[in-house]
Parts: sequence; C-alpha cells; structure tokens
Amino acid sequence: SWPVKAGNCFLSEVLRGEDAEDLGKLQEPLCLSDRELAGRMTVEGKARVYWDPVLDHYFSEYLGFVKQLRNRNMVTFALSCSTQVGVFFVTKKSGQIRLIVDCRATHQRLRRPPRTSLASTSALCDVAFQNKDGLKYACHGVPDCFYQFSIHRELARYFGMNPIRAGDLNIHVVDHIRVEPSTLVY
Repeated sequence: SWPVKAGNCFLSEVLRGEDAEDLGKLQEPLCLSDRELAGRMTVEGKARVYWDPVLDHYFSEYLGFVKQLRNRNMVTFALSCSTQVGVFFVTKKSGQIRLIVDCRATHQRLRRPPRTSLASTSALCDVAFQNKDGLKYACHGVPDCFYQFSIHRELARYFGMNPIRAGDLNIHVVDHIRVEPSTLVY
C-alpha cells in the first residue's frame, strides 16, 4: 500500500524533546566516527543491502519505480549520499504489497542505541483498578503513517538509492545546482 501523496510534514516538526534534538544532530552522537566504523566493518564485514531483483536488473522498471516515488513526494534527489539502501517488496496478509527499505548499511554507521526498559504485556496483568469499571482503551491506526513524514536533506543522505542519470528523470537542478543530463543523482 502506497500513499497517493506522502511527506505531509517534516518529522522534525512532530518530535519533541531529546528525540527532536537527536534528529537534528544525527552526525554526533549517533553516527560512528570513520575509525569506529572501520573497526565495526572489520568485525562484521560491510553491510550489504538487498534489492528487488526486478528493480536491480531492469533499468526501465527501476526508473518507473523512482518516478512513482517522486510523483508521490516520497523521494528527493541529491548529488551524493553517505549510505545507500536497498528496496524490495513483501505481500501483506491482505494481499497488498508492502514496500521495504533495507537500511542495514545505514544502521551499521550508527552507534548501538541505549538499552530501554519497557513493560511486557504481562505487566498489564498486575494493573489494579480502584473502581469496577476497569480500563477503557481505543486503538486506531493511521494508514501509511510512516509515509506521512518527510526528513530533511541532512538525514536523507543516509538513505540514498541507486543513482540515476538526471536526464532520465528530466531533472535540471539538484541542491540549487544546475546539472547535466548525464549527472548521476541519488
């Protein structure tokens, strides 16, 4: 399932407190230094991302996919990227197709997150109520919620896809710089 139009607001506009601060300074302290990354890659090997075989082997299909992403406001273009991701699809139980972005190479660049203590579902069994009405709750999902947020260019450079010639996308300007049709954009 894809939204007709994505990126209705910037993620930075809805995050608060430390989360908003961390998003604004991804480079420090979230990213590993070049030395730390080299050490991790020595131990783990370079992270490889998976690409849908059709998108990976048939340029016309990949170009059409990227054009769809652009028309839905799901991508921006840059002249370079720090890390590339892969893209593939899985079928949901409903029969719809889910878009998966393989971010293993991006994750490899990041520090391990701090340990977080979260309650398990069994913790709900220990909840005691003062009145006999118990607990009332509601659940509502926002369709394609993830797609409703845009990220700024500084963060987007960690999620570059395979490059395409600017001319194939009819792009003439990237990052306020005029580009030639043969210029590769991410």
